[in-house]
Amino acid sequence: MKLKSPSPVLWIACALWVAMLCSLQAAPDYFPLEKGTFWIYRSETKFLVKNHASGKNDPKTEVLTWKMEVVDTVSRDQLFAALIKGAPFDLSWYEPGKERGDYLIVRVGTAGYYLFGGDSARSAWAKIKDESQSLADLDKGGELLIDAPLMDGKVYAGDFANLARGRYCWLVEGEREFNPKRFPAAGKLVTPRDFTLAFRTSPDHQILDFVPGLGIVGFQYVHHGTLSETDLGLIEFGKAKAAGAPAP
Repeated sequence: MKLKSPSPVLWIACALWVAMLCSLQAAPDYFPLEKGTFWIYRSETKFLVKNHASGKNDPKTEVLTWKMEVVDTVSRDQLFAALIKGAPFDLSWYEPGKERGDYLIVRVGTAGYYLFGGDSARSAWAKIKDESQSLADLDKGGELLIDAPLMDGKVYAGDFANLARGRYCWLVEGEREFNPKRFPAAGKLVTPRDFTLAFRTSPDHQILDFVPGLGIVGFQYVHHGTLSETDLGLIEFGKAKAAGAPAP
């Protein structure tokens, strides 16, 4: 028996459904970056400390609480920029007394989230706020962190030779269900899924857990030589209260 081809109407309906799903997944709040939004993490971080008696470096492990927060935002043309204080990446090479770093996350349209750190973050922030400056080469100082919408097997932010190997690029290694009830401030998530992203190189690797509508919920960094490791998870998420909102 010969099967009939789907009608053009069915094809159009399917295309619209896929487009609608992608637009929901890659909505502007895919990574919530409103001013006042914050994430608090708890980590187990390993590093080396100098032993002045022996002259050697001794391994040490600390349980740390680390905060990431959006301190300011600005929109310009098709860009949205969020100035960030602190991030899980601070703990990649932790030393006692280290303070939270300065970061900038720039969303281009609704899909690409670029990460800037340190001086690059401060320079890009100043450039975006100054409308007299061109933004043509802004992406040169940042790295593509999230390419929305995420899906299992997606590869991005690497050159062609490494994309095929899944190294020196971000690879979505898997996804699983996520229980949003742990973080009520996030509200109702459109796609309560936890995506596991990996960036693997010869000297080290990073594992990032990302939930659309909530943000980074986990981060691991492991250096393959000198001891430097961190494994952290989200323990609290919050947003700034609207002006005039009643106190809890």
